Amino acid sequence: MNGLGQEALAMARRVGDRAALTYTLGCIINFTSADVSSRHRKLTAFLDEALLLVEETGDKRAALHFPRFRVIVSLARGERDVADEAIELEGRLSAELRMRGGSPYPSLQARLEGRLDEVEALAQQWFVEARRSYPWVAPFFFGAQMFDLRRAQGRLGEIEGAVQRAVAADQVPLMAPSRAMLTLVYKEQDRREEARALFDEVAADGFRALTDDRDRPFLLEMLAEVCCYLNDEPAAAILYELLLPLAGYCIVFGMATVTTGSASAPLGALATTLGRFDDAERHFEDAIAMNRKLRAPTWVADAQCNYGDMLLRRNGPGDRDRAVALLNEALAFAKECGMGKAQHDCERLLATLT
Repeated sequence: MNGLGQEALAMARRVGDRAALTYTLGCIINFTSADVSSRHRKLTAFLDEALLLVEETGDKRAALHFPRFRVIVSLARGERDVADEAIELEGRLSAELRMRGGSPYPSLQARLEGRLDEVEALAQQWFVEARRSYPWVAPFFFGAQMFDLRRAQGRLGEIEGAVQRAVAADQVPLMAPSRAMLTLVYKEQDRREEARALFDEVAADGFRALTDDRDRPFLLEMLAEVCCYLNDEPAAAILYELLLPLAGYCIVFGMATVTTGSASAPLGALATTLGRFDDAERHFEDAIAMNRKLRAPTWVADAQCNYGDMLLRRNGPGDRDRAVALLNEALAFAKECGMGKAQHDCERLLATLT
């Protein structure tokens, strides 16, 4: 929270205007909710205070916004039960207020739980309603949901045209998620030269063009995957340091319409690219534990796949057997729920052992 935010909060407290205080807390939470480092405890306290205020005043319309922030914070901390409670509260308030637009969270919950066959229908159901009430942001969040789903399915090529149009429409192209998304489209199709050229644009000058906002962790996670694909050690070293403050947290995009699981997973992949296998092992163990806590088996499987890759590269005593066990477990789940990307990656790695 900057100086102006502190002054506004102090003034609202002094005058004793609960409506003004609720509004001020909402603004502060909105601008700090992407911060998953040392400010989480303070942010949680703000949320608790805001919810008490709206409970006292009976302002349900104001109360509707705060469960959404609670979802962001709790998912970032891997607190699935807290997130589900906030989602239930948000849905109840929306129904009581007869708010148009619905909730994006049923599709998020389906995605977390590996019910990939349900995600698209649920996201589309939300989008049909939300675009009437939120015509500017609904397409953006829906697009992120569809990108995340197609990424898990290994079907990014199907939406390449849409991603390219988004890149062309970007007002600040080097800072926007769509550019990182397009590098992943190229990576999935093994179009190395195109991925390399676009990645180099974003990576110029140590990734300084990336803004420090709520989209930044999502961008860093996507860029980390491309960086490892390109085996770019200098860029991997920079991305590792940029992502390191997020270790122990999950990456959440926007109003929690998308999460990519534990930030320790891309940290493990980057450490693998850097040949720092002991660091990678620690990160992957943390990622699997966090994703299990989040009850997100798809992200467990992804971490297991990358963990198996690292163990095969390290090739120490017992590493091969451990890698095979991890890869087979991830492969079985990927086949069961339609994770085409993880299935392909696991099968490719297992094929190198025959």
